[in-house]
Amino acid sequence: MGAPSSLGYHTRLPQVMVSYSSHDLDRVMEFVRALRAAGVAVWIDQGGIDGAQRWSEEIVNAIEGCRVVLLFISRPSMESANIGKEVALAWESGKQFLPVALEEAKIPKSMQYQLAGIQYVKYYEGDPQAKFEAVLRALIRLEVHVSPYSMALVSAGLGEREQALEWLSKACDERVAGLSRLASEPRFQSLRSEPRFVEISRRVESLTLQTDDVTSEVVLSQPLTQVPQVPTGPQPWWKDWLWPDIFDDRTARAAAAQGVWASAVIIAVTLRSLSQRNNRRNSERTIASLRRPEKRTSIVSSKTRFAPIVLIA
Repeated sequence: MGAPSSLGYHTRLPQVMVSYSSHDLDRVMEFVRALRAAGVAVWIDQGGIDGAQRWSEEIVNAIEGCRVVLLFISRPSMESANIGKEVALAWESGKQFLPVALEEAKIPKSMQYQLAGIQYVKYYEGDPQAKFEAVLRALIRLEVHVSPYSMALVSAGLGEREQALEWLSKACDERVAGLSRLASEPRFQSLRSEPRFVEISRRVESLTLQTDDVTSEVVLSQPLTQVPQVPTGPQPWWKDWLWPDIFDDRTARAAAAQGVWASAVIIAVTLRSLSQRNNRRNSERTIASLRRPEKRTSIVSSKTRFAPIVLIA
């Protein structure tokens, strides 16, 4: 089967078939673009298989021709009968599954047998970039081709120096276009003193690299959501305090620090208010006790007056 025109970046046959719900199209397509940037040949029906697109022969051919089914798990996808058919057909064809959970969702009984014992990548938890790199490493284990330059970036970011150098050597063998950025890539800074890295750099200078760069930056800074826009123009001071805009790491740290200080101020004001209230109550009690009339106990004199007794003879 020839590569579908929807692949765009690749000329080789797709090794990964994406199964997803059309409700998750935007989030899934962002992930797919990152995979393609990492040199992964991906097949995806961009119309989605729910409703508008029929479960066609083209999808069946994509399942049979792929090596791995990348299953995006969400509540809508787990309720889709068509995705259930895809999972069943892929399992009957002996395909490998790589589930990526976009959110918490219950696996229906119709898919539990096929997906039993398979480890999921919970994309909605933790660092999205780290989770994406975990998907790349899983694809490597499943014998899917990933750009060696992209894997070198992943290994260098994890501090795996030897593996990074191995991947760079393979990237030279494939003449990957991404090697044109080798001298300026900051993630390779720790490798520049290595004799092997110096040798690879000299080798790159003599290579004719590929013209189609499928190994551009592989960075997912947000968990498959739209990047917030940086606000323009002056903002009211009360809005900056109550609803600070967060659009990068710096503003996130500033907002967190602002929240800590605001909490400290609220606690201090509350404690001061309680202290003043207790002092006021004590003062009122003291004043009330001074104004209350003193109770005096009448003491009967021990000298009792007796009336004189007159005896009449």
